[in-house]
Amino acid sequence: MEQKMPGLEEHRRRIDEIDNEILRLIEERVNIAKKIGKEKKKLGKDIPDLGREKQVLDKITESTELNRGFIRSIFEQVIRYCRNEQN
Repeated sequence: MEQKMPGLEEHRRRIDEIDNEILRLIEERVNIAKKIGKEKKKLGKDIPDLGREKQVLDKITESTELNRGFIRSIFEQVIRYCRNEQN
């Protein structure tokens, strides 16, 4: 029988909560991006705003203590998905 460390299940429960919160925030971000896409279309602006995307990526990677390449790759995927949802 596998012996579990005291607190292991509590840590796993907390990870599950964090994962759910991350998912909720990504969904919220996508919904806001869709609204931005509608506004851009009304204003006749292009959907991709590469300057803004670079600004977001730079800000995020500068503000983390985690591996910057790792964080950048995560946010590049999120931004790409949001951009596709704006179309």
